[in-house]
Amino acid sequence: MYILSNWDTTSGVRSLPRRLLGNDLSEGKKLFPPRLVPHLDHPLVADLDSAQRDRLLVRSLYQYLEFTIHIETSLVNSATIRIAKESLPMTVSDATRLDALKIYTDEAYHALFSMDLIHQIEGATKSPRVGYAASDARAYDRGRQYAAEPLLLDYPILAELVQAVIMETAITSILSDIPNDDSIATVVRAVIADHARDEKVHHAFFSHIFRELWATLSQHQRALVGRAVPQMMLAILGPRRTELSSCLRSVGITPDQTREVIADIYTDQHAKAQVRRIGRAAIALFVRVGMLNDRGVAEGFHEAGLT
Repeated sequence: MYILSNWDTTSGVRSLPRRLLGNDLSEGKKLFPPRLVPHLDHPLVADLDSAQRDRLLVRSLYQYLEFTIHIETSLVNSATIRIAKESLPMTVSDATRLDALKIYTDEAYHALFSMDLIHQIEGATKSPRVGYAASDARAYDRGRQYAAEPLLLDYPILAELVQAVIMETAITSILSDIPNDDSIATVVRAVIADHARDEKVHHAFFSHIFRELWATLSQHQRALVGRAVPQMMLAILGPRRTELSSCLRSVGITPDQTREVIADIYTDQHAKAQVRRIGRAAIALFVRVGMLNDRGVAEGFHEAGLT
């Protein structure tokens, strides 16, 4: 079965034009939604002047785009190429392998248009990219690898696939609201809409892969996966505090003030609510395959605030 049977005529890389920054900035449109930057309302940030707050939104966009580049090339495509090359603990069809290569192409294109947009915004705003530093990427990767530790020792490929499934079934929720927001620059809305359009199909593909994979696992492996998933979801989809700290410091917030803002806004409760919201499709998938039928697994999801 080819899930991406219409890819040649519907994928962004095949059918859509390059997105260009027009007159949006002169018309007063924002580059990133303030509602997605909760620390803007913290007193230490609210006291910034309008130019600093605008720079904070620009740098929030940069970090979102840099994170997209990192996650697509380092997490998703690492798993996708395993599927394409049949480096899996299960057999896949030639149709699935071909679909995986189409997704591999899509994800590389998403990284490309994200970098392209960063360069356009830098040129127009003269606001230098503080961006997704190597240290930010390492901190994020350390967090998700630590969460996957129960699987990594004996089942590293399984750990990688499950992480990709979590991201690819959640990303449509992350992207859902921005394309319809008229207050946001048209080019940003268009790039995110293009991404979301492809990801709807990727969601279907990775959901199918996970259902097939789950059917091949032993009870022992299922229990290991189920017990690891809640912490993996929190690490993959939760607030990326190292990046947020870099962003705040880039507009003149002191290190002590930055720690205060992060501690006040990005609490454990906030993290759990965020992951529960944007990870709802992944959680629904795990429920459908019976992952939470194991009492210990169900308790782990509950303790993590995901159910």
